[in-house]
Amino acid sequence: MENNQLDSCVNLDLLLEKCRRKDKKIISPKREIEAFKIAISEHTEKYEYLEQELESAKRMIAILSRATNTKNSEDVRNVQERIKRIKVLIDSNAQTTSSIC
Repeated sequence: MENNQLDSCVNLDLLLEKCRRKDKKIISPKREIEAFKIAISEHTEKYEYLEQELESAKRMIAILSRATNTKNSEDVRNVQERIKRIKVLIDSNAQTTSSIC
């Protein structure tokens, strides 16, 4: 994600409020912004990995379906379950990323 997209994503007033200590002194907003950038980067990497896993599982189903000539084999069902789990992880990661912004 480019810096200007990240900056527009972060509500700076909220960020400053989070950076205030009880004594109302500001804790470095720059450090807080860097932490957000790192968190978003980590979630983006995780999302990309999960997308690759999903595509791999879809290819495995296609191969297994052709090899067994049926969509009811246990191998196909196992891969379909894997796809469901990956999709849940992708949705969870997307929600976490959007809650950061």
